Amino acid sequence: MNMVYVPDKETVTAHFVPGEMFILAITYDEETAAIAPIDEAPEHYILLNKAGIGEINLDRCFRVIFDDKAAEWTFVCPSDYAHISDRQKRIAQFYKDGFRTIPHVLSDLGYMIDLTIRRNRVEDSIEMQGSDKLYRDAYAEALAAGHDAIYADSYATILTYTNEFPSKDYATLYAKDYADAYRECYSEYNSNIGADVFAEGFAKGYVESQINRIRTLMQDLDMTFDQVAETLCISDDDRPHYFNLLFQRGDQKMTGREDKKENDLFYTCSLIDYIARKTKNRRAAIVNALGKDRLTKIYDLADIYHSDNIDRVSDDFIEAACILPGKFDNVADAKYAVPSHWDIGKVYKRLILGIVKERGTDVIDALIAAYNSFVSDKIDDYNSSFYYDNPQSILQTFLSGKLE
Repeated sequence: MNMVYVPDKETVTAHFVPGEMFILAITYDEETAAIAPIDEAPEHYILLNKAGIGEINLDRCFRVIFDDKAAEWTFVCPSDYAHISDRQKRIAQFYKDGFRTIPHVLSDLGYMIDLTIRRNRVEDSIEMQGSDKLYRDAYAEALAAGHDAIYADSYATILTYTNEFPSKDYATLYAKDYADAYRECYSEYNSNIGADVFAEGFAKGYVESQINRIRTLMQDLDMTFDQVAETLCISDDDRPHYFNLLFQRGDQKMTGREDKKENDLFYTCSLIDYIARKTKNRRAAIVNALGKDRLTKIYDLADIYHSDNIDRVSDDFIEAACILPGKFDNVADAKYAVPSHWDIGKVYKRLILGIVKERGTDVIDALIAAYNSFVSDKIDDYNSSFYYDNPQSILQTFLSGKLE
């Protein structure tokens, strides 16, 4: 490996003393690395430029800050890492490669220290790509407009966070508002901890405004939650969060739920559909593989699972139930718009509640019966109109045992 020392090896090694902090960048191919005292290069892109290797894309490097106590890895997995298309597998490989490569390089430098992961709040839900260029451009834009470095940094930082907002104009306004507010309160929030708390509080303000937008659209336009989520471009990962917030604040009527257990059933059915799509199996096969005990567990703990990433939850149950890949792919076979797993979860929820009411059976028994009936195949045919038929019609089809 070619290790580039900034400004030179003698200066860097002279700083190898307790309490001294360093910045380190390692290319994914492990051919090149650059290191400097943090005062010499406070940002990784500055480090690469000073090392004379600025042509290397920062998104192709493991980025580390370390001292003699510990190392902190800025965990940002590129969307094309190792040419792996599956997001979970890609992140897992990135994690493994980082924990193999970084400690090895640190050891060669004489540092046998713990490696921790640093992920910012937004990177927990989205993968940043090209964020460093966006930050630098926004920072330069703010300085050119006459703002100081404090404003420029906060503006550029929040703009990288809001880059995924549907409206770029709104993202810019949001970033400017944040920068103004932060600059005004800078003296009060001049420590890293204080700044983080301030940023978190500002982010909560965005959540509040988003909740208000959802509530307004649902009330004034009589839209369903899923329709609003599509309109506002709310990601699948974020939908359960907003859905739960609405319910916790007493908006049962708006979210279409009479009580908490209806929401738990809705999540259970949505998770079944998510797993079926992910493994390319029929829904009945997933229900039968999970079995009554696991289905009961999902139903009973749905409020906990609902707040977690559904991809991670599905992986856990796929592994626990030993669910193997199948060949049923109704999503790929669909010729028209495909309903989301949340949409289908709602269809099954209504059917199951109807069965419980008509037959007086247990919810899980009704669930198993619904998914193992011929009606399930009809619901899962996205080339027909059956799944969006009147809920009462779907229930009557199940009860009568025939399609009229």
